[in-house]
Parts: sequence; C-alpha cells; structure tokens
Amino acid sequence: MQPPLGTTAGVRTFLRYLARIGYAARGTVYILTGLVAGLTAGGLEHESNDSQGALLLVRRSPFGDALLIALAVGLFAYAVWSLLRALFDPEGEASSPRGWIRRGGFFFTSIFYCGLVVLAVQTLLGRAQRNQGDRSARHWTAKLMAFPLGRWAVAAVGIGFLVYVLSELFRTRRPLANDRLSIRSHTRRWVYWMIQFGIVSRALIFALVGLFLIIAAVRYDTRHVEGLNGAFRVLSHEPAGRWLLAFVAAGFIAYGMYDLILSRYRVIQFRK
Repeated sequence: MQPPLGTTAGVRTFLRYLARIGYAARGTVYILTGLVAGLTAGGLEHESNDSQGALLLVRRSPFGDALLIALAVGLFAYAVWSLLRALFDPEGEASSPRGWIRRGGFFFTSIFYCGLVVLAVQTLLGRAQRNQGDRSARHWTAKLMAFPLGRWAVAAVGIGFLVYVLSELFRTRRPLANDRLSIRSHTRRWVYWMIQFGIVSRALIFALVGLFLIIAAVRYDTRHVEGLNGAFRVLSHEPAGRWLLAFVAAGFIAYGMYDLILSRYRVIQFRK
C-alpha cells in the first residue's frame, strides 16, 4: 500500500503551498511564451518563441536575475508536485485506469519541468545556447535512433504526442472536471471558455511536434525534428501564418491565466 501523503496538517499545508507556487510559475511561463510568440506574430522577431524565449524575456527585464531565480524555484516546486502526484497519488486520482494514465503523465511532466529548471539556471548563468530546445530535441532523438528499433521508438513517441493531443481535445468537453475550482458559477463560465481556447492552441503546437518526430522516424533523419520553437516557426511560415501564430499565442496566454486561477482557487484535498 502506498504511504498516504498529507497525514498531518503541517505536511498538507506545505504541499498546498508547493502546488500553488508551482501552478503560478507554470502559468507565468505560458503567459510569457504567448507574449513572445505574439511579438513574433506582430513582426518583432525574437531569439526563441518557446520557454527559452520566455526565460530570456524575464532575465532582460528589470530585476531580471531575481525574477528568474524566483521563477526557477516555482518551476522546481511544480516538478516536485507533479512527481508526488505520480508516485504517491496524494489526491486519490488512481481509482481507475484513466487515473493511472494521468499519473504516468504527471511523471513525464515532472521530468520536463526539471529540464526547464536546468534551462532557467543556464539562462541565469548566460550559458543557454540559441534555439537550445530544438537542438536538444534533435540530440536526444539521434541518441534514441542509435539503439536497435530506435526508429520505432521515436515514432512511438511521436504517436504518443498525437494521442495526448487527442485526449486534450477530448478534455475540452469537460475541461474543469478534474480541477476542483472554488469559483462562482458565472465566473466558471468564462473560465470554461478560457481553458478550452488554451487547450486547443496548445494541442496544435504539440501535434506539430509529434508529426515532426514521426516524419524523422520514417525518413531516418533527425533534421526533421523540431521542438516548441520550431513548431512556432513552422506555423508562422504557413499561409496566414502570422494570424495562426497570433491565435496560438493568445491561447498560450489564456492557458497561463488559467494556471494562475488554479494557483489561487483550486481546492486541493488529500486522500486519507
């Protein structure tokens, strides 16, 4: 049996603060990523349109180093909270097969945000490379392809992205079902539309990342692999690309604002 987390009031309070700080940090990154993409859509080119661009934007602002440190701490809090949800199920979410799938998702989310913390530290120290997200995606794809059946593994990861996208689009039917928001009914209505918009925008970018991985596996060529920055760039080069990019940028901002709402109003209840 898994050890219950949050058996004392002090531990429960700590975990609630950990989660709320994490949601706020994640929301901040999404909002800044949307702002950077929006600047690109408006004709103001930026070094990177992904999370790296958001971190660079923070560092170049007044008190940038202090803000970047605070953001890195918040992202680490979210990584820890996600890992705890994956390993210990503090809120009792594994009562169904879908719950176990969600826990698997929390584990990979934790890994991703640990990587983002590392990127924040590299940005703080001035060691982050240009387009590091795309370079890293190609690097690890090449590593994976070097193994026997590596192409199939890369294709499976790409398919996994597409499956996740489909599950997210399915979630737009009831986007607030698992988030336990303590808000009034009239407020819930516009929050409902906000998260739907954010989910669709994010799903579009993740679908492109998955398709790039599948193409790379089929052609056995990692040059086709793109991270989030590459997905934004490809989208901007399509017909009406600036309008598409503006749409996605607004969706990322909406998703980030929803995270800020989660940080304040999500009811976090622990299993006994």
